[in-house]
Amino acid sequence: DNAVVMANLPGRDPGKRETQKIDLRRDGEHWIILTVDAASEKAIKKEGSNYFFALRLETQQNEAEKLLNRIADVESVYGMRNQANYATLDTLIEQGMLDAELKGGELAGYKFAIDLAPDKKSYNATATPVEYGKSGKLSMIMIADGKTPPHLVKKDNNGKTLTQ
Repeated sequence: DNAVVMANLPGRDPGKRETQKIDLRRDGEHWIILTVDAASEKAIKKEGSNYFFALRLETQQNEAEKLLNRIADVESVYGMRNQANYATLDTLIEQGMLDAELKGGELAGYKFAIDLAPDKKSYNATATPVEYGKSGKLSMIMIADGKTPPHLVKKDNNGKTLTQ
């Protein structure tokens, strides 16, 4: 039992009204306003009161993964400009290739580091939850051996930094 209602509600501009579509679903004798899609609703019901906590963890883990991919992209550019030598996290920040927000290595609940080989021809970039279980569960490592494209490994490592 689903329904769609069109309602004339206050708009974004003061004093103006807008027609808005409202999706409804019958649940017994009541109608429920649907604010999420079916998959999200299923996830909310499954997680219950932990839903927003789990969503925050997932979001922070996704952001950490995106940042490791960004680091790999930036290292590639740096390597092309510097005789295939890679750089430390501080160097990439100082040169404006990564956001200064990353100075100190912590961002969005994760600790980031780049372990540079002595010859600077390879590196491992890691992302580890600052507080395991609260800021993230997955530890991640971007492995760049200088011969093949960098590849990401991620797993629940109980809050410990992944190593190659």
